[in-house]
Amino acid sequence: MPTLESEWPVNAENGHFTASETEKGDWMCRGVLAAIVCGYEKSGTTLISGMLRDQPGLGAGFEGGLLLAASPRAFRRETFHYLLMGREWGLTAAELHEVTDTEDFEEGYRRLRELSPVIADKSVRLVDKTPAYMRELDQVLDRYPDTKCVVSVRDPRALFNSWAGVLTTHPGGEDSYINANFDYFVDRFTSYAQGYRRASAAHPRRVMLVKMEELTQSPAASFAGIFSFLSLNPLAGDPSVTS
Repeated sequence: MPTLESEWPVNAENGHFTASETEKGDWMCRGVLAAIVCGYEKSGTTLISGMLRDQPGLGAGFEGGLLLAASPRAFRRETFHYLLMGREWGLTAAELHEVTDTEDFEEGYRRLRELSPVIADKSVRLVDKTPAYMRELDQVLDRYPDTKCVVSVRDPRALFNSWAGVLTTHPGGEDSYINANFDYFVDRFTSYAQGYRRASAAHPRRVMLVKMEELTQSPAASFAGIFSFLSLNPLAGDPSVTS
């Protein structure tokens, strides 16, 4: 019987896709959106997007989500993420409406860059961190062909405990809550993993898998791989990526 972790494809040598494997060929990111970061909530997506946001030529709000819908205009129906993106990118209601008043994602991201006060330099390219993209990552990548995606994953046992800690103050503790809601946690975990599996099959050169355990144990090597995959030069002198 497969384990939960076996839901995502692995490389026999190192356990996950590496930058060198996923970047074969001359495919490059060319649009306003330089990179997507997604993965399990509490698996390191904020750490990865924060490091990317600090690099020269890149910028981002805390969380996006524009590609969750078939078009920017349709994104208005994704109420939770629509309002969250407006808040995290510092947009007024009118500005958020203007960003999404188009059927073209490239134009939507261009307007987001122009209107967001979070982005001081209007020449940078954007990073869109949205954990929920992982669940339908094949469709997300279809909607914006000119970008790559870093997918963050984590041991499911650690994930379940993190999720339980966020979702409840159950009197029986986190273990009791996990046992009572185990099917929900498994369904949530596998739905994200299956989204990754479909995307990695359809777009193998555009997807890189990063394990949180490796990211925390070997941050310099992990981020070097991410920067290589995205064809970025790390910020000179940053000890977290150069030491």
